Amino acid sequence: PYWRRQGIARAMLAKLSEKQAPLIRATVPESNLPAQLLLQDAGYKAVRVCRGHFDGEDGYVMERRSGPNV
Repeated sequence: PYWRRQGIARAMLAKLSEKQAPLIRATVPESNLPAQLLLQDAGYKAVRVCRGHFDGEDGYVMERRSGPNV
């Protein structure tokens, strides 16, 4: 909790987006709404549900695409 809301995750996502990869994918637990909202704000979209992926808990696959076919 101490490290939350200090921009660390946003900085990491910004650095990752500098790599200009055509596709970046993350899987987050259904219960982690802050992570889902962070990724959504960074341009990621939920594309799939993984049933039971996190020790029985569902997860969302979120992707961010870049390049000419976005």
